[in-house]
Amino acid sequence: MKIKTAELIAEPLDWAVAKIVGKSYVHNGNDYAPDGKVYQQGLSQPTGPHYSTDRSQAGPIMDREKINIQYCRDLRDRNGLYIYADRFDNRSPAGYWRGDHKQPLVAAMRCFVASRLGEEVDVPDELVARVDRTEDDTAPDDSPQMAP
Repeated sequence: MKIKTAELIAEPLDWAVAKIVGKSYVHNGNDYAPDGKVYQQGLSQPTGPHYSTDRSQAGPIMDREKINIQYCRDLRDRNGLYIYADRFDNRSPAGYWRGDHKQPLVAAMRCFVASRLGEEVDVPDELVARVDRTEDDTAPDDSPQMAP
């Protein structure tokens, strides 16, 4: 299923990043290989990797790709914040992600995916169905708080 990169979250986002870096993504016993093939691994396999929520996995990508994250005050909402993620070596910003202020790694990984795969990504249907049933604000809040 085609999904806009700006809307990727959770498993579809982690899968897209894994595909770019050449790693398999495991979900519900299926091993999604970077070449697009799906292998049955058994339900005991751990899910992952978790680039959108684990800084130890996303950090090396952010460093290598020179992805910058900035916390900015939203001028339309006095108490609101937004995250702006871009790549220094790209002439135009690869990502402007509003509304992900609680999930800075999501903004950074969306920027990475947009810079490599474009504005739309063809995600396996099983991963999309899982996200449709969950709330996309479930990741821990690891962003700094700004006083109003």
